[in-house]
Amino acid sequence: MTDTFPPVVVRNHGEKDMYYAESTHPAIIAKEVFHAAQALLQQRAKREALPRNTSPFDQKIFCGLCGTSFRKKVSHGKLFWTCRKHSRDAQSCPVTQVPDTEIREAFLRFYYKLNHHRDIILTPMLNSLQSILQRRMLWSENIMELNHQISELSSQNQMLATLKEQGLIDPDIFISQSNELTQELRAAKQMLAGYQHPCFGHEAVPLHGEAGAS
Repeated sequence: MTDTFPPVVVRNHGEKDMYYAESTHPAIIAKEVFHAAQALLQQRAKREALPRNTSPFDQKIFCGLCGTSFRKKVSHGKLFWTCRKHSRDAQSCPVTQVPDTEIREAFLRFYYKLNHHRDIILTPMLNSLQSILQRRMLWSENIMELNHQISELSSQNQMLATLKEQGLIDPDIFISQSNELTQELRAAKQMLAGYQHPCFGHEAVPLHGEAGAS
């Protein structure tokens, strides 16, 4: 506070003597509690936080009982996967947490079996998907429109040939229009073939690498 009138409160930067008074007010919490809390905060800060979305299983594991997705959980320094519903209320879903090591071992066993039995599993599955896709493609708007366009062009081409046979059209006009219709018809058929080209091959997709045998 300055010596002027009226006095003004300003920060003392050494212009006047400063004093430190201890325990002038009752403590909100005891010193022991404060220091214990600070030590606990420092201990937690030293723990390595688990990075988010770093596991290949994120958003891919679901509870087989309730269908809820699993989430990562660290307990005593080990990584577990737990049902979110069970984590919120153990009574609502009895599925308990699963160690990450068991998840990885189960994945490797599945990969091994899928790789070594791909002719029995993958090939029929891919053929079924291809068949389903082709059936859907037959009724897609693009396919139906192209079929209609091809039908119209074929009819026009047939009518043009009939007019030529009857001598009702000039030969030069016939050749010009016939070539134009032929090009449009070829383009439409090529586009139709492109739509109907299978997206899945008949051969099994090669899976490289080996996993540990079960």
